[in-house]
Amino acid sequence: MRRRISLYSLLVAGAAAMAAIGCRDGATPATVAGPAARTSAPNMDRGGAYRADNMPGGDGGGHAQLVACAPHASSTATALIGASGGTIAVGDDRLVIPGGALSGPTLITATIPADTLADIEFEPHGLQFSKDVILVLSTGHCNVGQSPPGHVVYLDNDGTVLETLDAMFHGGSRTVTTKIHHFSSYAIAL
Repeated sequence: MRRRISLYSLLVAGAAAMAAIGCRDGATPATVAGPAARTSAPNMDRGGAYRADNMPGGDGGGHAQLVACAPHASSTATALIGASGGTIAVGDDRLVIPGGALSGPTLITATIPADTLADIEFEPHGLQFSKDVILVLSTGHCNVGQSPPGHVVYLDNDGTVLETLDAMFHGGSRTVTTKIHHFSSYAIAL
C-alpha cells in the first residue's frame, strides 16, 4: 500500500510541476472545472492548416465544413485523471471522462490552439479509453449562421480530416457534444 501512495504522490507532484512550467510559458494553469481566460491574438501560421478543402467534399458538395471563429490565443490546461474519472476544462471546452475509462492515473493536457477555429488538441496522443468519453466544444465565439454544427472532425497533425463524428448542437449553451475514444485533435464542423 505504501508503494501506491508514493507513486501517486510522484504523479501528483509531476502534474503540478508540468502545470507550473506551462504557466511560465504563458499557458493557463491546470483546471478540473471552470473556464480559462481566452484573449484575441491570432496565429496565422496555424490558421491555414485546417482549411475546408482538406475535408472530403469541403468545397460545398454537401459535406461538413469547419466552423470559423473569432481569432483567439492558445490556452492550455493539464490535470491528473484517475480510474474514477474526472473533467478537464480549458476555455469554454471540456472533456468528461467517466469512471472506468482509464485504468489508472493519467496526466492529460488539453490545448486550444491559437487560430480561428473551434478546435482542441489532447495529449498524450493516441491515448485509448475503455469507455466513451464526452467532448464538449463551445461555439460561443464562432459564426454558426443558419446551419447549426452537427459534426466534430478528427484531424491529423497536417489538418487532414481522418474521421467525421456525429455531434449534437445545444443552442442554449452554444456547445457541440460528441463521444470520442482516443486522443488527437478535434474541430467543430457543419
